[in-house]
Amino acid sequence: MAAQFEDTVNKAADDGVVAGGAAIAVDKSGKLLFQKAFGKIGIGDDDKLFTVDSVMWIASCTKLMTSIAALQCVERGLLELDGPISAILPEWSEPQIIIGFDADNKVPKLRPATKFITLRHLLSHSSGMAYPLLNPLLSQYCGQSLGTENKSIKDQYLTPLIYEPGEGWEYGPGIDWAGKMVERVNSGVKLGDILQKNVWDPLGMESTTFHPLQRPEIMKRMVGRTRRTETGSLTKDETEMFLVSELEDDFGGDGTYSSARDFTKILTSLLMNDGVLLGPKMREELFKGQLAHPEAFKARAEDPVMGGFLAPGLPRDQDRRWDYGCGGAVLVSAVEGQAGKELLYWSGLPNSFWFIDRERGTCGFYGSWLLPPGDAPTGKLFTAFQRAAFAAVAKL
Repeated sequence: MAAQFEDTVNKAADDGVVAGGAAIAVDKSGKLLFQKAFGKIGIGDDDKLFTVDSVMWIASCTKLMTSIAALQCVERGLLELDGPISAILPEWSEPQIIIGFDADNKVPKLRPATKFITLRHLLSHSSGMAYPLLNPLLSQYCGQSLGTENKSIKDQYLTPLIYEPGEGWEYGPGIDWAGKMVERVNSGVKLGDILQKNVWDPLGMESTTFHPLQRPEIMKRMVGRTRRTETGSLTKDETEMFLVSELEDDFGGDGTYSSARDFTKILTSLLMNDGVLLGPKMREELFKGQLAHPEAFKARAEDPVMGGFLAPGLPRDQDRRWDYGCGGAVLVSAVEGQAGKELLYWSGLPNSFWFIDRERGTCGFYGSWLLPPGDAPTGKLFTAFQRAAFAAVAKL
């Protein structure tokens, strides 16, 4: 299956379905099952070949690292999973819930939340926070009250909630706020410096940063951005990303750049349960379903539009059971030939994807920089990647 996967991605690159990418799969002993880089870092004739050390914006794959940092703080007694976040984030001492707008559709209608937000809510996207782009009410609200040059988490994401904390699921900036909590209980040290000390350095990760413009050696390996057009062809992407300027904050929800080789080291450590990042109790919180209403995530994961981003490459039929942990989404149901029970996974906006399959004893990362998110052809490559890892570990 590994050879078949290599043939599949090579053909995808040769045929211009994707520009390039890199994928690595590892087993529970830390042994490399296979790694494959294919295509180029862009669509230009002179672009370099993609390698496992090519650096790309991994976007929401950042969330796993920030979640680990937050749980490390819980282990050290600096944070609580179930206490009110307002003890650390007074900005959230009196959260409001948006319920609509007035008759003229101009003035927002807000009501006080009756429950407090916890760190557990932030990590599992059940706080009531939502990305404005994904919620019509917040999109309208933020269009009125927020600027377009927001460079801090507070400016970008101090918005009303869309439901009571703990009573739903919606993709949002909760983990960005969790990153701010980590900073504040560490004397204001920037999140990137905390991750450098407690995650990246212990694992020997040398290609991961919030600030690539400050790292010339990383910029030399930076992947070019491509975009799929409505006709299905690829073009150079001109969308402004974090690379165009330095942001005020280290955005723990989507702000890092990394390589396939680097990110796989995190997955391997968690799969092996080697204790480098987390002890057994907090590691379990990453994998354990946290939602009081898992059907809320199931509805989003199985949505024809959102599903391509929230469950890329995975079957989204009605019989599947889903949940969300403190580290990512949990596909509770096994998938024959692809995944064991309680698969932990997540993805990044530029069509990157990671998974940890404890039952099968394998993990993997697929990285690219292709927009828009939820790309269907790339989703098929995710599926082929998982199936190749599933088959490879079965042979051991």
